[in-house]
Amino acid sequence: MVELGWEIGGERLGDQPCDGMICCTPSGSTAYNLSNGGPVMMWGLDAMAMTFVAPHSVRARPIVVPRGLDLRVANRSPDSPVTVLVDGHEVGELSSDATLQVGLGEETCRLALLPEVGFFTRYHAVFP
Repeated sequence: MVELGWEIGGERLGDQPCDGMICCTPSGSTAYNLSNGGPVMMWGLDAMAMTFVAPHSVRARPIVVPRGLDLRVANRSPDSPVTVLVDGHEVGELSSDATLQVGLGEETCRLALLPEVGFFTRYHAVFP
């Protein structure tokens, strides 16, 4: 368990004991994020979802924010570094009291869409 301090758009939202935090875009919202109780985000949204992994609180809820409201995460765990992963690959470590800023990048991706299969048709097929 770690303790993460978090703020969105400069507003402090407190400290949360948990096993970690997931930040994702719509194209990544149906994998690890969904498995942890996070929202499914519709294609085309210019937004980011944040979901705590195994939060030690009944009040911790996922949140979706638009572009421009970046997340700042602080490691509040005394003497315990936090591993930073991107798409399952370790990219760094957040030492105690260090902070990390997460936001939507400039680059986007295009998804190939089949005209006969819309978002809600696909959603219903996967999550009946």
